[in-house]
Amino acid sequence: MKNNFEPEAFDNKTPFTVMFGPDICGEGKVHFIFNQYNPITKEYQEHKLIDPPPPRNDRFSHLYTLIIDPDNTFRILIDNSFAREGSLFTDFDPPVNPPKLVPDLNATKPEDWVDEEEIIDESAVKPRDWDEDAPKVIEDIFSNKPKDWLENESYLIPDPKAVKPKEWDDEMDGDWEAPLIDNPKCIGISGCGPYTRPLIANPNYKGKWAPPKMKNPDYKGEWKPPLVENPDYYEIDSPCDLTKISGVGIELWTVNKDILFDNIYIGTAEEESSKYAFDIWGVKYEKEIEIEEKVRFMRTDKIGKEEFNKSPSAFDIRGQILYRLYLLNGNVHTIYDTFKKDGLFSAIFVSPISLLVVVLFLSYFVYLILEIKNKVILPLLKSPKNATEEKIKTQ
Repeated sequence: MKNNFEPEAFDNKTPFTVMFGPDICGEGKVHFIFNQYNPITKEYQEHKLIDPPPPRNDRFSHLYTLIIDPDNTFRILIDNSFAREGSLFTDFDPPVNPPKLVPDLNATKPEDWVDEEEIIDESAVKPRDWDEDAPKVIEDIFSNKPKDWLENESYLIPDPKAVKPKEWDDEMDGDWEAPLIDNPKCIGISGCGPYTRPLIANPNYKGKWAPPKMKNPDYKGEWKPPLVENPDYYEIDSPCDLTKISGVGIELWTVNKDILFDNIYIGTAEEESSKYAFDIWGVKYEKEIEIEEKVRFMRTDKIGKEEFNKSPSAFDIRGQILYRLYLLNGNVHTIYDTFKKDGLFSAIFVSPISLLVVVLFLSYFVYLILEIKNKVILPLLKSPKNATEEKIKTQ
């Protein structure tokens, strides 16, 4: 941002013109912050993009592009696709231009100002049928004791198999009592012991009565201080005219390794930027996708081969059939790949049995096609006239 830029003194405290790039920490966002000179304070102020787009977070190389147009609009592209666009005037916090009017900080609310929207209705009277003493819950009078309920039984009973220890001294230890166990008669039934009806919500419960509220006739609304002219107001017509850029720096906060940056372009020709994008990043990205697909195929193919090499039980007829079909399919693909790479002679020795099966299948398939042609299709194509002529010749 200064004409006397010194690379040796460049650090994290060096002021910047534009900060742009991905931040994958937390929810993640693409930062776009620019500094604008404040003619009142004589200092630069940061303006941060509102609702920034999310970044890409995977193993591929990605291209982040910021375009600031002369009409004070901006566009953010990720991998040459639109991710965000807007105005330098309205889409940043704080805004480039401060408001013309601001609240008067010296103003105070008048003593007679009423800002209570509702008040208690003093004329309200508690209804005669309002019972404040009604309980919140009552017994369900329609509930009947289940037939299998045992009122004379307890959930816990003394263990009949328990025996008083020989060393127990009634005078010293008190009267011995057998330990309690679950009553087997109470297991699998509705319950034991005295039966009480379950509690339900009381339909007549109203609780403590309180007088209702009513609209306040003296309500004036929420008080706000009056607006006055902003003494710090200024107006910038073209925030797109950025401060001079003297260098490029990368702010990197990460605990991950293998973070790479390259091909940083700063210029005024959008067409030139797009050309670099397609010629450099586009080629790299396509190659990365190709490599990733190959790696994914190799991983899945390895898992598949491990599964196919596990022959099912001899008694599993369906499993044996599927296993042979999968094995044949894999061999056929291997034969075809070998044929394209090394020729017919090498392909024959990959799996002669599988090749023989395929040849026999194709031969039988061709035989069926010819039979269908001669015995079904050709007779249907013969016209009735030709059939009559043949009949006459025969006679």
